[in-house]
Amino acid sequence: MERFLKNTEEVKKIMNLALYAGTLQIISGAEIYRAENTIERICESCVNIRNIETFVLPSAVFLSVEYQGKTLSSFRKVPPSSINLENIDRINTFSRNFVDGKYSIDNSIAMLNEIRDFNKNNIIKNIIASGCAGSFFCLVFGGTAKDFLPAFIITAIMSIAVKSLKVFKFSFVVDNFIGAFIVSFLAIFFNRFNFGQNVASIIIGAIMILLPGFIFTNSIRDIMSEDYLSGLIGLTKAIFIAFFIAMGVGSALKILR
Repeated sequence: MERFLKNTEEVKKIMNLALYAGTLQIISGAEIYRAENTIERICESCVNIRNIETFVLPSAVFLSVEYQGKTLSSFRKVPPSSINLENIDRINTFSRNFVDGKYSIDNSIAMLNEIRDFNKNNIIKNIIASGCAGSFFCLVFGGTAKDFLPAFIITAIMSIAVKSLKVFKFSFVVDNFIGAFIVSFLAIFFNRFNFGQNVASIIIGAIMILLPGFIFTNSIRDIMSEDYLSGLIGLTKAIFIAFFIAMGVGSALKILR
């Protein structure tokens, strides 16, 4: 259903809504083209908006539209992100329903807030999921049944520590360095008490949830989609994350061995 905006204030509302939806997608790990498409679809649902232009980076989202011969521009800074594929899907569904006229402009912001906060209270579930991922990756990389429980505990502890560091708003490189250091330190420490057999498998399994595979894949996809700047930014971030994970593991091994 197409909307007709009555004044500049309503145009600003639709712009803020579109920018918010696009920002949430980038925060959740969406590709650049997906965020741009979402912003454009929301704005294009209004018949008297013309010349919609959007430019999305991993750190900022820009939007300009033409309304009654005047160009209006706005942007949002993108805060530090974390991967959340479920939120990407929920925002996609929201944007389609909004374009179909199922939601009004006024209550859409509240709906996006609900999507943003959807998994924030599921701390226990996230910790258990992290532990399971680390322990099963440990088995994939040569671990034994004796390594399963240590890998689960170490990954869960690391996940709690990294989430707790968010309060201090450290750089992502510091978070990943500390997370990798904790994994390596605990793996060696547990092994000395015969809790865990293959230290290398436990470490590799636990740090798998820190590796920037999703960021790296998205950056390559952005480059292939000719979003060169966004792709290079993502690729640089992935390289830095991988480097400081290696530094964290190496530092613990150097200290304890």
